[in-house]
Amino acid sequence: MITFEKLSRYILSPVTAQNNMQTCWFFERARGQYKTLRSREGRTKSFDKKYPKNQMFTKVDLAKFINANQEVWDGKKLVIGPHIVVRGNEKNYAQFIANNLPDNIKKINSVYFEDAIAKCILFKNADKRYGKKPDNIGEMKQVVVPYTLSLINIITKNKIDLYKIWKNQQVSPQLSEFIYGLMKQVNKFILETYSGQHYIEKAKREECWDLVKKHSWSYNINEIKADLIDERNPPKRNADIDIAEEELTQSREIVKSIPPALWNEIGKWGKDSGYFDITKQAIVSNIAYKLQQNKILADEGYQKGVEILDIVARRNEELLRESEKYAGKWIPMKKVKVTDDDKNIAILEQIRKMLSFNNTRNILSSEEVDFLSDIINNKCERDDSKIFSCMENLKKRGFTP
Repeated sequence: MITFEKLSRYILSPVTAQNNMQTCWFFERARGQYKTLRSREGRTKSFDKKYPKNQMFTKVDLAKFINANQEVWDGKKLVIGPHIVVRGNEKNYAQFIANNLPDNIKKINSVYFEDAIAKCILFKNADKRYGKKPDNIGEMKQVVVPYTLSLINIITKNKIDLYKIWKNQQVSPQLSEFIYGLMKQVNKFILETYSGQHYIEKAKREECWDLVKKHSWSYNINEIKADLIDERNPPKRNADIDIAEEELTQSREIVKSIPPALWNEIGKWGKDSGYFDITKQAIVSNIAYKLQQNKILADEGYQKGVEILDIVARRNEELLRESEKYAGKWIPMKKVKVTDDDKNIAILEQIRKMLSFNNTRNILSSEEVDFLSDIINNKCERDDSKIFSCMENLKKRGFTP
């Protein structure tokens, strides 16, 4: 899901007849990410245009959109179907993680992302059409929407052109009407089949889905012929996107969008509040100085700068909103000088972080742990090459210096 999250930050929607501005579909992998990023970027109006609130979705939303799209079988056992979606967010998400994620992380690429958004657009369209007055269908939206979308994929043999939906950022009127007509039939069928019974509970069972699949439905497939993949001329897709380069480009933009004078204030706040150790204070000072002097900042400096802005966004959101106040403001700054004492303190703080990270994961050998502990307790001389080696081992398992 981390890869999918990164893709959602860098893949821009196509320009359409309805919207001449490219936007992002924001995947919130962890609660609060949307709010944090909105605060971090400071200029909320431009953020809201790039990341519209109605295009933010969570991991349980993603599981619902994808699981409602088509069946997944494990041998003779049906593990993904619309009846799973009806069971609720937690159970559906658990099934999604266990049975409906690509077996190879490389398959979570730009094509997978675009198709996921197309499924999102499909689901949202059906959800809206079911409940929009005065033509609302009934009171079983949570059942009928996923059931109908899965049914359409069976009817069309999974030939819905998802790329067309992605390119247009909407469902065609013809496909929307086709879905609406089928939803009315599905709604009526379930009501009549389970007359007087608890429809929602019945719809959570595979038996209900089997009955829906076996029923004869009234439709004209030619009505949505333009919405199906043309086997003679399938859409050409590009799955390649350099996430690392896209991430670095965005980090540059974010760091440069904060005025040097505000970076200086951020450094003061971080020091006074105790949220920034010596290393972070030095990073902030370096960013502020180099931005003011129009000097080149190392790639790592941009990445570290974004991490620092995340801390500020969580701890002092108001400070980032003062970007305009500090724009163009000149303050005297000197090139950052880090003393040997500062370096020693920073290294010891880094070693403590390494030991803390390793404490519950047991990545380092006992010899490596003893070596790092002895440095902290001043029982041996510091060997920077050994410290670096330990750090590299931890970074492979997710440690962030």
